[in-house]
Amino acid sequence: MYNVTMGKRLFVLAGSIFAAGFALVSSGRAVPTGYLFEPHEENEDSMPWVRAVPRYSVPPVQHRNGFVLHQVNVSASGLNIVGDAANEPSMTVDPNNPNKLAVGWRQFDSITSDFRQAGFGYSSNGGATWTFPGRIEPGVFRSDPVLSTNSAGDFYYLSLQDTFYCTLFKSTNGGGSYSSLGPAVGGDKQWYTVVHNANAGNGVMHQVWSTAGNNYSGRQYSRSTNEGATWSSPINIPDKIIWGTVDFGKNGELYLAGTSGTQFGLSFARSVNASTGASATWDYQRMIFTSADLAYGVSINPGGLSGQVWICSDRSNGPRSGYLYVLSTVGSSSGTDVYFSRSTNNGNTWSAPVRVNDDASAIAASNQHHHWFGTMACAPNGRLDAIWNDTREDPTNKTRSAVYYSYSLDGGLTWSANVPVTDTFNPLVGYPVQNKIGDYTALVADNAGSHAVFSATFNGEEDLYHVRLPAPAVTVSGTVNLSDSLGAPTGNPLAVQVRNASGALVQSTTATLGSTGGYSFALDPNLVHQSLTITVKASHWLAKAVTSSPIDLVGKSGVNYSLINGDVDGDNSITIFDYSALSAAFDSSVGDGNYNAEADLDGDGSITIFDYLILSSNFDLFGSDWS
Repeated sequence: MYNVTMGKRLFVLAGSIFAAGFALVSSGRAVPTGYLFEPHEENEDSMPWVRAVPRYSVPPVQHRNGFVLHQVNVSASGLNIVGDAANEPSMTVDPNNPNKLAVGWRQFDSITSDFRQAGFGYSSNGGATWTFPGRIEPGVFRSDPVLSTNSAGDFYYLSLQDTFYCTLFKSTNGGGSYSSLGPAVGGDKQWYTVVHNANAGNGVMHQVWSTAGNNYSGRQYSRSTNEGATWSSPINIPDKIIWGTVDFGKNGELYLAGTSGTQFGLSFARSVNASTGASATWDYQRMIFTSADLAYGVSINPGGLSGQVWICSDRSNGPRSGYLYVLSTVGSSSGTDVYFSRSTNNGNTWSAPVRVNDDASAIAASNQHHHWFGTMACAPNGRLDAIWNDTREDPTNKTRSAVYYSYSLDGGLTWSANVPVTDTFNPLVGYPVQNKIGDYTALVADNAGSHAVFSATFNGEEDLYHVRLPAPAVTVSGTVNLSDSLGAPTGNPLAVQVRNASGALVQSTTATLGSTGGYSFALDPNLVHQSLTITVKASHWLAKAVTSSPIDLVGKSGVNYSLINGDVDGDNSITIFDYSALSAAFDSSVGDGNYNAEADLDGDGSITIFDYLILSSNFDLFGSDWS
């Protein structure tokens, strides 16, 4: 078993060599990550804090830039519990009811005590109000909460003991109460997810943890295929990856990203059979960042990490389906930034890092601000959201932090202007007894926005706050313009059908004639981040597809279509049968019994040789060339 005393000594040693380690980093030399010196989850206070008479206060009301904060760890009457502390939140949402949210955290009954327990809370109205029932096991030391859910909406709470083994708890009532499922292997700084998709591996649980605070001789991965009743014998992870997170792909693939345990930088590993095979094997390991690494023990969070390494898989039906995204706070004691990278080939190669915080880089010597606890979530429609704590509003001490927010609609190539969500707060309120405000914060995204839960000290203590981050409104990019070089059709509305990448009809509407002679329609805003196939039909007019593949409308001011003319018989093609139908109406005009408006391709009220010419110009072009 891991020796707690030795862990403390190593952490003290880490503090003495910290500056020297980052001097090597700045010189460009690759140095191994000091994972042996990481701060551990230890039981330093032998007894839980006992509060004789709880006191309450009204939670502070926070409104900034339209964002409204709601305190999570409140009394039954919605009041703040004076003097307690809550940090390191993890959150999950019911996939079948987005109003049901559950949060777990490190609960301290006094901010002057280091004894932590497994706090939990829930909301049934999308985070507008919260219920804090208490601790899962009152009086029992627990830390590193990680929550997840299965496809049925059951919530799971993974919790670390001071023995560096884990226990898994389950809730079937929306997070209102939890029952123990038993031991769940694990180790310090564990992370956990439950696969929930219909393609492969549904319900399989994956868990990874650190090489330190480790009871398995450095082995770091295990899975459960029976809802946590039993766990596989732990196995090694390539490159000894630590301090990271895991996610799954559409076919049950397992993706892991964290900081390398053997070299400088962030690392990635993949297993294609972790959810479906008889046992998990790792396909490959790749380096993501080699010029920067995750920091720990920095001034804004002295006893903890500057954040985790977050990975998510795009499981949408959009054009970036299958892309992998990684976001992390990287840097050193002199400054940290939030950086992002992506892979378009299942993790085999990774893009050059993109800085998400839009103020001056803190890694540069000229700017020593911290952008820390960088956290990312990927919405089902492919939108990326990110939050972090940011000291840019504290030019003097560079400690007071506000929560900032940014999003990306193009797979992380560009990020929106950073927006502060909260006022600033002092993260060191509990120091040195509370020597960190946790190691991470929580963010869960859906198509309509994201739920964020974080720890802040607006009350003069560490409390948890929830904020809803609405998805950005998209307007112009949903417009499709239709035009025809032969002149407009009759002026009647054109029937429009919009189908997603799976071929399912997702919108039926009409395109109307504009002042310039072109036709346009407004796409449903919920569809603009997807790949779509759009077909248009009005009488003998058809719409030519821009490309042979579905159209991604994200970031486009409009997609242009051309109209073709000649579908006289209405079978969505222009063939010899249209010639036959036109010939039957030839040399007739409006009012004649033989007149066929579908054959009047030039719209002049008569069927003449000019209609034949129009038909001939478009003959046999429909099919592989048209949609």
